[in-house]
Amino acid sequence: MTHDTNIQSDSECLECERLEKQIEKIENELGACKHEIDNHDKSVEWMLGRTKNLESIVFSQADEISQVLGKALHYPWYKDDQKNFPGATEKEGVCIGEHVAESIAAEAATRIKNLEAKLAKYEALTHQLNTAWMGGWDTVEQVHEAREAVANLVRQLEKE
Repeated sequence: MTHDTNIQSDSECLECERLEKQIEKIENELGACKHEIDNHDKSVEWMLGRTKNLESIVFSQADEISQVLGKALHYPWYKDDQKNFPGATEKEGVCIGEHVAESIAAEAATRIKNLEAKLAKYEALTHQLNTAWMGGWDTVEQVHEAREAVANLVRQLEKE
C-alpha cells in the first residue's frame, strides 16, 4: 500500500506542478492585461484632457466670433446697461442673448445682402443723376429731368 500511496503522491505532485505553472502563466497574462489597462486608462485620460482643451478653444473662438459680429451689428453693450449689469465695462462686450455664432453670422449675411442690394439701387440712381448733370441743361425739360432724378434718389433714401 505504501507503494500505491507514493505513486499517487508523485501523480499529485506532477498535477500540482502543472497547476502551479498554469497559475503562474495566468498571473503573467493578468499582469500584462493590467499593464494594457493602465496604458489604456492613461490614453483615455490624455484624450479627455485634449477634448476638454479643444472644447475650450472652440467655445472661446465661437464667443470671439459672436462678439465681433454682435458689435458690427450694433448689439447692445453690457456697459451701457449698468442697471442690469453693474460694473460692466467694454471688456464684457455686447449682449448676444440666445444667439450663437452661427445665428449671428446668418444675420450678418442677410444684412450684407440687403446692403448690397441698397447699394446697387443707389448706384443706379446716382448714375441717373450724373447723366442728367453731365448732359447739361439746355432745355427746361432737362432741368426737370435732373430734378426728378434728385427727387427719386431722395425718395429711395427716405424709404430705407
